[in-house]
Amino acid sequence: MSTDVCTPEEVQQAQIAGVAVYTEFLEQHLQVGEIPDQDLAQVMETIENHGRTATSSICTSSDDSEEQKSAKLSQWKKKGKRLHQIAIAFEKTHQREEVRQEAQRVVSEGDRISKEQFLQLMEELFAGDCITAHRIVVLFTFCSDVIVYTVKRLATDLFARFLDWAIEYIMTKVCAWVARHGGWDAVLSQPWTYIYAAGKVILAGVFIYFGYRLVKSGLNSIGKK
Repeated sequence: MSTDVCTPEEVQQAQIAGVAVYTEFLEQHLQVGEIPDQDLAQVMETIENHGRTATSSICTSSDDSEEQKSAKLSQWKKKGKRLHQIAIAFEKTHQREEVRQEAQRVVSEGDRISKEQFLQLMEELFAGDCITAHRIVVLFTFCSDVIVYTVKRLATDLFARFLDWAIEYIMTKVCAWVARHGGWDAVLSQPWTYIYAAGKVILAGVFIYFGYRLVKSGLNSIGKK
């Protein structure tokens, strides 16, 4: 179901669920990202803390008990895990490697990537408000790649910065779209046949964005092969 109107409560619920879905997706991504076991537990705890901080200011009118809230969170975590399993279809495509390379380039630029630039990159991925469930998978994969590379480089500041920026964009942009389209249950129930095509379309936005920013800012190191 798609509608241009949704209540603030629906948006808030989508935000709480969206952060849970993404953080679980990210944690699953880290587990296959060749992160040393001694570092993985601490990294995952930090991700959980950032997620809780991001949603701590959301006040809903729900009468759910703490036990019920915990049960819902667990269900959303399961959906995040399932979403990561679905992303395996994208993992097998040629475009997957290109997403990985772009994430490496973002991390290599480090402090030279501003919040405005990072969020604008996300906007380019969804140019024209063209958000789909398939594009969300690719977005989650790209953001998770970025986080994996900051962990591998022991770039603690970059890790926290990019994680917070990714969560902020997901909450403000993606979750609003999800709320207008029936919530995460409805969005994640869509068929997943076209992840390959979605990845190809999104990558065009990535390349266009970085090419433009590099010419404008003079950060030529990203665009060179």
